[in-house]
Order: sequence, then structure tokens, then C-alpha cells
Amino acid sequence: MAKLKRVGVFSSGKVMGFAGLLVGVVPAVFYGGLLLLGTAAGPPKNQSAFWGLGSLFIILLPLIYAAMSFVGGVIHAIALNIVLGLSGGLELELGE
Repeated sequence: MAKLKRVGVFSSGKVMGFAGLLVGVVPAVFYGGLLLLGTAAGPPKNQSAFWGLGSLFIILLPLIYAAMSFVGGVIHAIALNIVLGLSGGLELELGE
């Protein structure tokens, strides 16, 4: 059996950040689409400001999810490395 003794902190952050980016696309498209749809249905006087807000929301929300997931992945990897160091590692059975 192989033993896991350490996890790469930056590597864990990158993987979690990318996963957060992918997960953040779903609510961004949903809420941004609702905002754009509501803007199109509203009075024409205020539409220009909200078109920009809806578009900005679709772009920024996945980036915010990615940043928060990256930080969470780094913190998780640091905590996991501490626990692995104290417990002697984690046994893994790897197949071929």
C-alpha cells in the first residue's frame, strides 16, 4: 500500500480554484440572465445601467467563486498536511 504523507498546497488551490470557476458559471448565467431578462422587461429609461450590471455579474461571479475556492483549497491542504504529519500519513491502495 502506498502512503500519502503530504499534499501540494498550491496544486490543491489550483484544482479547487478551477472547480470553483466551473461551479460559478451556473449561478452566474442563471442570475445574470434573470437580471438581463428583467432589464429588458422594464422601462427603457433605466435599461442601460442594468444591461452593464447583468453582463458584469455574468463575468465576475465565476471569478469570485474561483478566488474563494482557491483560498479554501489552500487552507484545506495546509490543514490536511498538518493532520497527515501528526497521524503518520494516509494509506492508499492504488490500482494499475
